Amino acid sequence: MNILEKIKNKNAAIKVNILKDHLPSSGKVLDFGCGMGRIAKAIIDTFGCKVVGIDISDGMLLLAQQYVNNPEKFEVGYYYDTQDIDLVLTILVLQ
Repeated sequence: MNILEKIKNKNAAIKVNILKDHLPSSGKVLDFGCGMGRIAKAIIDTFGCKVVGIDISDGMLLLAQQYVNNPEKFEVGYYYDTQDIDLVLTILVLQ
């Protein structure tokens, strides 16, 4: 079992459940400070919408791509034009 299979965050599903009334399945979410992609993965798995992950760390962006493992629904970067974004999240960015 690799490190990505060992990582589980039950809280991600709880946090994502709050969004159910605010996010259509055709929506697009900007996850600012996505880290390893736990919230992004939970959003994709729950709602089927697209997520853009932004993070300052190259290592976290690489880990997020591997963890989420869904290039059709998840993209990463340093900046994103927010014109087609339906929801912006910043969860645990300032710790």
